[in-house]
Amino acid sequence: MDQNDIGPESGNKIGNLSLKDLEHAISNLLSKPDLPLEKLGKSPSLLANYQRLLSFEKYLDKNNFPREDLEKYEKIIKKQYMPATIKQGTIGSYIYGCYYQDHGDLEQKCSPNCIRGMKYKNIEKCEYQIWHLKKNELIWLNKKPRPPIRAYLYVEDDFEGLTREHLKDMENQKVNSIVIFKRDNDRFYKISKRMRLKNIRPIDLEKNYLEGFDAYETNDNEIDKKNGNEFFGIILLVLFIFLVISFFAWYYYKYRRKKNLP
Repeated sequence: MDQNDIGPESGNKIGNLSLKDLEHAISNLLSKPDLPLEKLGKSPSLLANYQRLLSFEKYLDKNNFPREDLEKYEKIIKKQYMPATIKQGTIGSYIYGCYYQDHGDLEQKCSPNCIRGMKYKNIEKCEYQIWHLKKNELIWLNKKPRPPIRAYLYVEDDFEGLTREHLKDMENQKVNSIVIFKRDNDRFYKISKRMRLKNIRPIDLEKNYLEGFDAYETNDNEIDKKNGNEFFGIILLVLFIFLVISFFAWYYYKYRRKKNLP
């Protein structure tokens, strides 16, 4: 058995990890709750304790989340200092991302905090693609290539629109519609209805030209209605041109015929 693979629960242990070691690992990690997970390699002790929690998480999943072990874990986590807010992709987000119950306008399983959070209990996978737009960088948080796909897009306070590149990136991953959410502390609130990706007007950052956020405050029916009205207008214009040409053709034919009569 791998030394990081935790086995069956016994006594004051969860597998081969004692409750004391588990509590120490969590306390040590929460001393740096805002540290991004990508920077754990700079601290051997933090990295080692993070790997212990990964092994613990693997054990829970492998053994179908034993109730007794979950109760022991919750007793430990309740004794810790919970940060007032957690930042996505950090140690705090990993430990508490799925522990929080209120995520705003979406289910816990689709919160970006829980997507990368520790699954200490059986949580269903989010059926949507999850994207995060921060400082004009679009990040895909979960790999879910099952077309056609709806997606949730999480944006920051400086959000003003999506560029052609953003739309193309999502289109390449088979996204056909999105709903936009904005963060408020640790909760996420819907700021748009579901929109078809192909109907969203992009912005041009190089020209510093913004369509305005109002362009995103619409739904499929309104967009389809607008497109339908434009199509009907084109048909009327073509019909008008055809009638004008037909009239002049008729008039010209009638005039030539009258002129050629004896």
